[in-house]
Amino acid sequence: MNLSFENRDIEGIIYSLSKLSNSSVFLLDGFLNLICYNVIHTNNFNRFSPISPFNRKFAKFAKRLKNYTINQELDGSYISFYPITINDKDIAYVYIINDSKLDKLSQRTIEYGISIISAKLERDHATALAQARINRTLVQIMLNSKELPDEFYQNVELNLNWDIKGYIYGINIRLHPGKDRNINNCKIIVYNYLDHTIGKNNYLSTSKNADVFIFIKVPRKDDVKEYVSNMMKNFKSYANIFTVSVGVSNPYQHIKSIKRYYDEANLALLFSNQNVIYYSSLDTIKLLYPLKDYEVVEQYYNNTIRKLEEYDNKNGTKLLETLEVYLKYNFKRTLVADKLFIHVETLRYRLNRIEEITGYSVEDPEGLFALQMGLKIKRLIKIK
Repeated sequence: MNLSFENRDIEGIIYSLSKLSNSSVFLLDGFLNLICYNVIHTNNFNRFSPISPFNRKFAKFAKRLKNYTINQELDGSYISFYPITINDKDIAYVYIINDSKLDKLSQRTIEYGISIISAKLERDHATALAQARINRTLVQIMLNSKELPDEFYQNVELNLNWDIKGYIYGINIRLHPGKDRNINNCKIIVYNYLDHTIGKNNYLSTSKNADVFIFIKVPRKDDVKEYVSNMMKNFKSYANIFTVSVGVSNPYQHIKSIKRYYDEANLALLFSNQNVIYYSSLDTIKLLYPLKDYEVVEQYYNNTIRKLEEYDNKNGTKLLETLEVYLKYNFKRTLVADKLFIHVETLRYRLNRIEEITGYSVEDPEGLFALQMGLKIKRLIKIK
């Protein structure tokens, strides 16, 4: 057993446990999501489907287990379930499926392997906490210091293995926990994913409230879109625990510009509605953002869009929604009417009322521009 487990990572230990016990062995995280596994006799595995971690209904089944279980007969197979506990909290589970009962030797082998996994997880958790503290300190120093020597930035990049050519991005991940979900547990899931995909020491990060901010370096500009897309797919498997909104900065070649891509990712995130927004995709809104505190900007909003909001609230109408759909579908009245489920004549009446209330005509380019700017400023006012 010692030879089988010696110098193995967690995936290697799961593989060894599976071979030594001649069982299909699965490692699940604390939220019953699959981390790694090894399946014995894959050609016969289909009959395990109802109790397989690959089955979408497995989570409901596993929630009924949760406790230490040995050789429970189910659907012609035998299952065993081992919680891995650190500081009185279940952080992972080992789940085993076999054609026959585990004998005493197999049970002792599995329990020994789990003790090694537990020690590794506890060590990794402590290391991750220490690294997170270092990361936060480095980020705060760079964000809040006006003058730092070039050697400081060079050493940071060397420690992150960023000595290769590429592009640095800031990514702000905002967590939206489900009901009664702990935000710190959600952050652990995020950091576990980052460690697994980027490498524990290959990115910078900091966090505040529900935001996890990371800095990564990729060889090509297009690589960041692929990475973020894969990240979002992974987080969708935790939809019952949390969802995310993501803002991504422009690319930079030097970490010395960290304040700029921190701000850009933050600004992009403000316009994300539980999806991904790239700073480069923002139009005139990013030009208007520095003006958000100016009184004249708020007055512009008051003279355009706010009039529609107040009229809708008072009369139960939908003029603002009508305007937004009208602009979204490029003024194509038949299409807009279909999207709003109204008659074209009703749409015409609403557009006339918009002109009467705001003083800007949707038939006039200047009027359309004024209303479009009013909508953009409305978003700024909301952010403010």
